[in-house]
Amino acid sequence: MLSVYVLIRCSKNPRYRSHKKFSSQEKLHTLIKSLPALTIPVFLLGSIYSGIATPTEAASVLVFWALIFGVGYGEINLSNIWEALRSSRAVCASLLMIFVSAHMLTLLAARVELPENIISFAMKSGLPPWAIIVLINMVIIFLGMIFESGALMMVLTPMIIPLIVSLGYDPLWFGVLFVINIEIAQISPPVGIVLYALQAALGEKIGTIMRAVIPFAVILVLALLIVGLFPRLVTWLPSKMIH
Repeated sequence: MLSVYVLIRCSKNPRYRSHKKFSSQEKLHTLIKSLPALTIPVFLLGSIYSGIATPTEAASVLVFWALIFGVGYGEINLSNIWEALRSSRAVCASLLMIFVSAHMLTLLAARVELPENIISFAMKSGLPPWAIIVLINMVIIFLGMIFESGALMMVLTPMIIPLIVSLGYDPLWFGVLFVINIEIAQISPPVGIVLYALQAALGEKIGTIMRAVIPFAVILVLALLIVGLFPRLVTWLPSKMIH
């Protein structure tokens, strides 16, 4: 849905039209040159879904795969590698703190029986299951505007999933809803954290960025409604692959 919107918007706006015509030979040459990069997601998802490798193992192998082709294309050198290692050190340190904090919060929630209390409260509220799902989505969108997505998922998942299962819903389906909710939250004015990341990267006024993301937020809300109303869109393909 997002891709279709971008294609339509770009086709109607002269600003995004290419002023150069590419021949079939140029297109074929570019396609062949990009094949090594295009194989990365194929090998990544294929090795995971086929059971050959875990996600961590597949990612580790493909880091070397990307490194080899980056060196081959002349876009990676010792300076780039050193800078990447420095950046990854900071990212890994922040992720480690998130993991530790989320683990401590999960242990605390288990000690005070928070998941059980949430399930009990929801069951006694008298609300239909779909209304509870709507409330959970609203809470995720609100919290997603403020907190980092990875931290939010690690903190909320252990508390919410038992409730989802007790209501009779597929946790895989809800996982997709969770991700779409976070995507909506992080581009939602006025406090979506991605908005300010874009402002820092592009140098545009925050008001301009907020107006620009509104169509994308609307599309994601529509996607959320479609996935929510038609769970088989999420569960059909994985069910075929598992069996």
